[in-house]
Amino acid sequence: MNLIKRSSEAVHSENKNFLCISFALLLMLISPLPVNAQIYLIGEDAPATNNLVISVNSIERKQFTGGLAAQNKQDQIEISMTFVNIGSKSITITPSEDFSLTILHKFLPENDKKEGFLFNSFTLPPGTQSRGKLAFKVAADEVHPAAILSCTNETIGSVEINCDLNISKIFEKNKSTPLDLNESLILGKFLIDSNRKAEAEKFLMGSYTRFGDDPQLLVLLATLSKESRDITKASEYVSRIAPESNTGKTESLQIAKDAFNLGQFEICAKMLEPLYEKQSLEDKELLILGRCWYFQKDYERAKEILSEIESRQFVDSQLYFTLANINDKLDDLPSAIHYWEKTLETDPNHYESMFNIGVAHYKQKDLGKAKEYWEKTLELNPDEQTKEIIENALKSLQ
Repeated sequence: MNLIKRSSEAVHSENKNFLCISFALLLMLISPLPVNAQIYLIGEDAPATNNLVISVNSIERKQFTGGLAAQNKQDQIEISMTFVNIGSKSITITPSEDFSLTILHKFLPENDKKEGFLFNSFTLPPGTQSRGKLAFKVAADEVHPAAILSCTNETIGSVEINCDLNISKIFEKNKSTPLDLNESLILGKFLIDSNRKAEAEKFLMGSYTRFGDDPQLLVLLATLSKESRDITKASEYVSRIAPESNTGKTESLQIAKDAFNLGQFEICAKMLEPLYEKQSLEDKELLILGRCWYFQKDYERAKEILSEIESRQFVDSQLYFTLANINDKLDDLPSAIHYWEKTLETDPNHYESMFNIGVAHYKQKDLGKAKEYWEKTLELNPDEQTKEIIENALKSLQ
């Protein structure tokens, strides 16, 4: 009996989907993070493997005269590059195959036959460098500042260069002049997103010394700590955010979401509640607020806001799952089962709901149904902790 009580609490009261289990356990459960390549900027030397160094010197976008109809208008993006072979062996590069440019969509180089443009293969002898341009034809309405130039070659590996001129200027300015807060936030986010964690930590800690507990700066520090799997430090940064901080809606929402993901539900709720009072939250944001109230054990208020969302035909597995858990906490098992079943209708692989239905049937002394649902849960390939709980529960029924 005690085992089943512990099982129910472990799965739905501290459900992993809610990030409510201990963060130490979370670190053991999640798979290793993929190792992503660093992303460089215009003007930086981007080292590839095999002793090749690539750099983007400039990027220019021009109107292209091709295309007969207005909807077919194109621009040509020209990227000036330098290649340096610092090794002892020749390196062969095929621009037409090795390079791509991603804006909103991915584009391959065009064969611009004017002098200085690269398309066909060329060989770079040891200790030499070569310059040239890549040309890309893109739709005129394909606009985004963060164009990413990628080089992928079996011999030289992969290199990515962010061609955002604004970030590049801020990066260069930082070498000689202190940045203002907004510039610091832009560069800090770039360094984190580009997997340059050591640089990001040094830069952001310097910014923190200058600007103190700015909410957005604290969010970046928390994000960096979270990506480095230091959840304790990440939570500490988020906990320093003053809910009454003078932030706009966009910033408040981002802080709230980061706080929620770090298990700081009180901070999350305090960031969202003023927006809720102004009726400026969308249903997906109301869902986050409702879940915060649930974790703060304010079940009645959580149920009210989540039921309101459901009445507007908002469909989300976490909405139904939270309503199920609330009804279970309020000792309304039939309603809890109803919402766990709705969770499974939305997400058939939601093994926590399958398991909890079994627990509910166990509480109702229907051991056959409990066994049936727990066996179904095992078929959904649950995590090892849940699997062990189920196996022990099934043994208790023998």
